[in-house]
Amino acid sequence: MDYAIAKKTINEPTRVNLLGNSIVLIAPKDSKIDSVAIGPSFDLAKFIGDGKIATADVKSVRSANTPRRRWKNSGLGKLPSRNSQ
Repeated sequence: MDYAIAKKTINEPTRVNLLGNSIVLIAPKDSKIDSVAIGPSFDLAKFIGDGKIATADVKSVRSANTPRRRWKNSGLGKLPSRNSQ
């Protein structure tokens, strides 16, 4: 965002920081999910079931390992394997 502001490609007063350096779950607008209690016993693989989860490609995005590393270090339970599609 700072880069976009410097290049004047966005209207700075309308800037909103939606995400920070934290784990965020985002569901489609028509999702029936109201809220999710994430804690030490939260099983993400079970929660998403046959659904999908996406993170950045570790080969093209420098910080792509950050979500996986933060999740593992948080004690929030098991992440689905990278190949569970």
